[in-house]
Amino acid sequence: MTRTSASFHRLLAALTLTSSGAALGIGGCADLAADCREGNCLGAGGGGLASSTSSSAPGHGGAGGHGGAATSGEGGAGGSAPTSCDPKLANDAVANSCGVFVSTTKGSNSADAEGTKEKPFASLDKAIAHAASTGAKALYVCGEKFTESAQLPSGIDVYGGLDCAKNWRPKAGLKSALHGVTDQIALRVVGAGQSRLRDVAIVAANATNPGGSSIALLVSEATLDLEDVDLTAGDAAAGATGASEPMAAKSGTKGSQGKTGCISNASVQPDVAPKTACDDLSLSIAGNGGVGNEFDGAAGTSGNSQPLVAYSNGGAGQTAAGIACKDGTAGLPGVPGMPGDGAVGLGTLDVTKGFVGVVGGAGKSNGTPGQGGGGGGGGSGKKSCTDTMFAAPSGGSGGSGGCGGKSASGGDSGGSSIALVSLNAKITFKSGSLTAKSGGAGGQGGAGQEGGAGFGGGGGGIGNSSDACKGGQGGAGGRGGAGGGGRGGHSIGLAYLGTKPDTDEAAVPIKAGAAGKGGPGGNGGEMNIGGAGAPGVSAAMQSFDMP
Repeated sequence: MTRTSASFHRLLAALTLTSSGAALGIGGCADLAADCREGNCLGAGGGGLASSTSSSAPGHGGAGGHGGAATSGEGGAGGSAPTSCDPKLANDAVANSCGVFVSTTKGSNSADAEGTKEKPFASLDKAIAHAASTGAKALYVCGEKFTESAQLPSGIDVYGGLDCAKNWRPKAGLKSALHGVTDQIALRVVGAGQSRLRDVAIVAANATNPGGSSIALLVSEATLDLEDVDLTAGDAAAGATGASEPMAAKSGTKGSQGKTGCISNASVQPDVAPKTACDDLSLSIAGNGGVGNEFDGAAGTSGNSQPLVAYSNGGAGQTAAGIACKDGTAGLPGVPGMPGDGAVGLGTLDVTKGFVGVVGGAGKSNGTPGQGGGGGGGGSGKKSCTDTMFAAPSGGSGGSGGCGGKSASGGDSGGSSIALVSLNAKITFKSGSLTAKSGGAGGQGGAGQEGGAGFGGGGGGIGNSSDACKGGQGGAGGRGGAGGGGRGGHSIGLAYLGTKPDTDEAAVPIKAGAAGKGGPGGNGGEMNIGGAGAPGVSAAMQSFDMP
């Protein structure tokens, strides 16, 4: 029995199993490629009859099957083109009615483009939009280079590697090359339908935005068959350094000048010492100068802060016994904030960005304000400026301290280089390759805002017999807590959430590159260094499902 005769009998046997002429999916032919080229094979699954003579648009086959011609009725959900619309199975070149045709060299995106072999579109995005608006189920793509990024609705097949000079017939070893736009996922397949990609090479550009990833193909929710498809991701970009306020925090205020003696009573009250109010409601409070008296001058009060720092730094007053007053001493500097932790965790997969990494922890607290300087001691004196006035100058107040700096943010995550991202999709990868390159280094944590400078104390009041003493310098505010380093980006051939893609390891080699280094913690000085981020992962496959 000849092959044609055997095929005919198998077809006849299958048709007898149908009811009222309705197409019924069976297990397929023993030699699918040979028999279907003769136009005598039923598609596997719940599909319609694959007729090589049909010139109408393809029907839908059952899950995993080949759809029939439109004249053979609708099959189950999902499917592929009938034999006459499959470039590798059809006896003749596929007809214009099979789908939309695309060529960079022969096509145009002008108003007269039709998506036919004679007037193809010049770009994939135009062809996809036309297919979506007309209900076409397939794109036929010349074996040329396309520089763009595209989104393909599920339910549309893509047949690449066609020789446009030879009536859009397939050519061995020829692939259509899609080179994605910088900082964009090269191709997305989105939706709950079924599609096929064949004879396509997809290359994602190296990322340039800080923390940017390079992803060749993202598939969300769809059922997708990949055959002779090469996916190559570019190098990912390093994460940005965590942010710190560029200017130092608010500075303190100069202390009040002591009041001059020779006034009409026996004591001289100082002016009120300054305060520095900070954005986080903390305060630096300078000490008051000592009161000038007829006999013993009063001591200056201590500066302090809120939160309170217990420290005595007021200057001693002058005594009638001739012991000189003392200046107030400087306030203590503020305490640095607590630094943040380095980034850990795998990150997440995302339909918009593809990958979202883990940033370093922000500094855990602001720096505290510097303590105010102590007030200078007050003067003492009985010698009159005239016959009725006494000399008793007051001490100068301390200067207030600077505010504490605000905490810094953590370093950004390094971007990831991922050839294929699968988000709850069902992918069968029959042949081709997956290549990922280098993950980006994590960003360094911010150092934290510099604390504000403390200001000098006021001078002591001038007396007839002696001067009072000056106030002390306010302390500088503490630097804000430094941020932790971001996690290094990953290099992954196939990253997935949900069902693990079905790949033939022998037919689909996977190559991962170097993982990105973790970012160092921000350096805010002693006792204020953020934690380092963890390095990224280098893996052929990586699940992102929560443990």
